Amino acid sequence: AQAARADQPASNDIQRSGVHKVSIESGMALFSRLCLIILVTVISVVAQEEEGDKKHLGPPAPMGKMPDKDKDGFYKSKVDACSACKYVATSSCAMYNTCMCYVVNANWGGVGLDKTTDSNNWRWACNV
Repeated sequence: AQAARADQPASNDIQRSGVHKVSIESGMALFSRLCLIILVTVISVVAQEEEGDKKHLGPPAPMGKMPDKDKDGFYKSKVDACSACKYVATSSCAMYNTCMCYVVNANWGGVGLDKTTDSNNWRWACNV
């Protein structure tokens, strides 16, 4: 009777290996389906991005012309500083809808300093 038992696996071993084998196959099937879903999703997203790139027209053309700065690195007048801000803001997709230009004359006197001969030192800034 003992020899017969040694040749045949116990019924508990058959059930355990069968359950283990079934759970591995189920897991692999689930993993394969999950990979397929991810692959299809990635392909569709990439296809949409490529279509979006074809529709992109690039940044808008800047309005006006960019004025030259004075030899000291500042703009010569308030109009020049405003024109520079407008030129930069309208040539950028990001700044076009959000930028509000401000200009300031950065000619502040100082205590104990001589009066400057150049009183037009205009700068612009954007309040994003």
